Order: sequence, then C-alpha cells, then structure tokens
Amino acid sequence: MKTKTGAWLVAATVLVVLLGVVGCVSISGTQELSQEEVREEADYYALDFFSDGARVVGAYLVVGSWDNISTVKLEIWHEEGADVDEISLTFDPMSSHALALQTPGGYPSPLARFQRATDGRGVIYSIPDVGSQGKGTMTFEFYIRENVLASLNPDTDQIRLHIDFTMHKGGTFSKTTQHGEGDISFKIP
Repeated sequence: MKTKTGAWLVAATVLVVLLGVVGCVSISGTQELSQEEVREEADYYALDFFSDGARVVGAYLVVGSWDNISTVKLEIWHEEGADVDEISLTFDPMSSHALALQTPGGYPSPLARFQRATDGRGVIYSIPDVGSQGKGTMTFEFYIRENVLASLNPDTDQIRLHIDFTMHKGGTFSKTTQHGEGDISFKIP
C-alpha cells in the first residue's frame, strides 16, 4: 500500500514541476510588434501595430483648438484578450508648464506620473502599472496652452508624440508579452 501511495506522490510532484517549467518557458518570450506609417486622415492621425500580419493595436490622435488651448485626444485600442501592462507617452518639444491632462475616466485610476525627458526638451507621461484600466480602450485627453508653449519654444509648430507600451495576452501557462513603440507628429492648430 505504501508503494502505491509513494508512486502516486512522485507522479503528482513530477507533473506539477513539469507544468511549472512549461509555464515558465512560455512566459519568457517577448514579441516586438511591427508598425505601419502614420496615416493622416481628414480629422485624425492613426498608427497601427501588427503581429503576424494582423492588426493588434491602433492609436488614434485627434487634435483640436479653442481659445488658445490645443486639445490632444489619444485613444489606444487593442485586440480582445490582451491587456496593456505599461505605457509611456512623450511629447517633444514640450514644457511641463504648457501640458496638462484631463483626469482619465475609469476606476480605479492607476498611479501615473509626469516627468521631464532626459534631454530636457520634452515631457513624459507614464503609467508603469496600468492595472485593470489596461483591459479596454485607453483614452487620454491632453491640453496644450499654446501661448505658454510659444513663449518657451517660439519656433515650435509641430509636436512629436512617442508612444511606448507593453501588453500581454494568454492564460496561466501560456503568456505572450508584446512590445510596441512609434511616433505621431502633429501640428498645433
């Protein structure tokens, strides 16, 4: 009786270890997403990211203006079954005195931060842990005070927005991490 119980425990232990090893091996891969050129449509800019020929992420930027304020609305869509883990948005050139963000919707709001770019020319808005907000389309609405930006950078009429994100898809034992980054250059109206 002891032999059957011992064999059963050994077999169960080997199975658990084997499943753990298989899970760890499949989790470690990172896939770089390819991107197409930015499309400038009549009223928005679009940047799409692809995995094996299929579009998996789309970033859409709408720029507007009213009373010396430019509005920059960014929507980032991603395929169902994937979750965004972290995101970073860099505006260049930009000053922290000229850039503001409308409070993002959804609850709970993840911890985010603004910081100056290392070269001192831009502003970075980053969310190192998107949490539950990364399950659906992410929307950000920024405001640029045109007069402040013009006083700090008088030759600036075009802004470059650099988007950098990491997301994952899959379950417990099979998880693929995907990374993408790209630029959208836009004019302030």
